[in-house]
Amino acid sequence: MVTSNSLMMVGYGVNDAPVLAVSDVGMAMDAKGSTAASESADIVIMVDNLGVVPRALEIGQTTIGIALQSIWLGTIISVGLMALSVLGFLPAILGALLQEVVDLVAILGALRALGEKRTRGVRASELVSAEN
Repeated sequence: MVTSNSLMMVGYGVNDAPVLAVSDVGMAMDAKGSTAASESADIVIMVDNLGVVPRALEIGQTTIGIALQSIWLGTIISVGLMALSVLGFLPAILGALLQEVVDLVAILGALRALGEKRTRGVRASELVSAEN
C-alpha cells in the first residue's frame, strides 16, 4: 500500500527499468516505451501522457478501498454466523449454505470496483484510450 513515505517512479525507457523494479510503486508509460520498463514496473499505463498518472493513482486507491471493504464485510458476516452457530441458533448445514452466500456478498461487493462512477466518472478504460 502506498504511504506518505513511499517512492513512486514513472518511466518508459530501458534505463528506467532498474529503478522501476526497486521503487515502492513503479509505473511505466508503455505506448512508446521499452519492454524492459513495462515488465519491471508494477503498473503499466498504455499511453504516453503524464496527465493520467494522478487519475491512475486515484483509481488504484479507490479499488484498494473497495477491496478492503469487501474483505471486512465478509469477515464480519462470517464471524456473526459463527457466533450464531456456536450458540446453537444455526444448524451446521445451514451455516455451510450461508457461508456460500457470504462469499457471494463479498464478491459482489468487490465487483463495485468495475463500476463506471467510482472515481468522479473516470473508468480504467479511459486511461488506455486517453489522448496524448
